[in-house]
Amino acid sequence: MTKACLYCNLQFPDDAEFCPNCGRPVTSGFQVRTIEQIEVERLGREIQKKDRLIQILIMALARWGAGFRGSAQSIGHRRGNGENGRRATTKFSMRP
Repeated sequence: MTKACLYCNLQFPDDAEFCPNCGRPVTSGFQVRTIEQIEVERLGREIQKKDRLIQILIMALARWGAGFRGSAQSIGHRRGNGENGRRATTKFSMRP
């Protein structure tokens, strides 16, 4: 019985450990994957990177938004606005 080299497709006896043509090992510790499997793994890694970027952006926006709301409220209180940040209304009477 004969084996075929995975790289150069040369036929050689079963007892050979290396290909006589290209010198590569005939037994491999790797798994042959289809193009579809490789593509699915690549897309999965790409999605993970994008998910991480989205998480970072959400955290940055949350921090920025919290700081912005806090500063806007403190500015509102300095201007003499009411507790809710709105201006206090005063009713004017037209009577003398």
